[in-house]
Amino acid sequence: MRPRHGAFLDPSGRLVLSDGAQQIPLIEARELRVVGRHNIANALAAAVAGQAMGVPAPQIAGALREFEGVTHRLQRVDEIAGVLWVDDSAATTPAATLSALDAFDRTPVLILGGVSKGVDFAPLARELSRRARAAVLIGPAADDIASALDAATAGPRAPHLPIRRVAGLANAVSAAQALAQPGDVVLLSPACAAREDITRAKTIDAFNSADERGERFVALVRELAKGGPA
Repeated sequence: MRPRHGAFLDPSGRLVLSDGAQQIPLIEARELRVVGRHNIANALAAAVAGQAMGVPAPQIAGALREFEGVTHRLQRVDEIAGVLWVDDSAATTPAATLSALDAFDRTPVLILGGVSKGVDFAPLARELSRRARAAVLIGPAADDIASALDAATAGPRAPHLPIRRVAGLANAVSAAQALAQPGDVVLLSPACAAREDITRAKTIDAFNSADERGERFVALVRELAKGGPA
């Protein structure tokens, strides 16, 4: 049911405002620079907030069209040989990575790992076993993620999921490139924090922040796009 007041996504894929007296089309969902169903919901909520503050509909539409999203959250980096590369370094929990999976119609190759926040990787592993092309694991949490993936793919009827464990983000990008097929998406969506505990020695997989990790990934992908090594 469409709301008398508020915003909704109509059957043709448009974001529409309703003030009770009229329905005002804003933009098509495909015009949003942020991807995923959750971001459509966020855009609708933002439109309603703007309406409540008296912002004219054309200004709301323009703001939605120009919003580029949160840094390192589902940001498209490049498309290389038919493979889309996406920086989702801000996804530091399995729940955030699950949201990332829902954002694309493409088959994903996941780069996962870092420092675990002590959460259960099993639900994410089950979803990856059904939907992912492969998983590339880095960092201290690689063992825990691999164990969850092994459990999710155990049994004669379980799907096969290639798993690669590598040292460092550069090696992870190279491995993901080798595993991905045209039409796929490579997602850096680690489901883990970037920063190591201060009592641990800094390793090749450690970064000071999710931002630093994302920036490194973007640099590696851009180098790849130029034809150089990751």
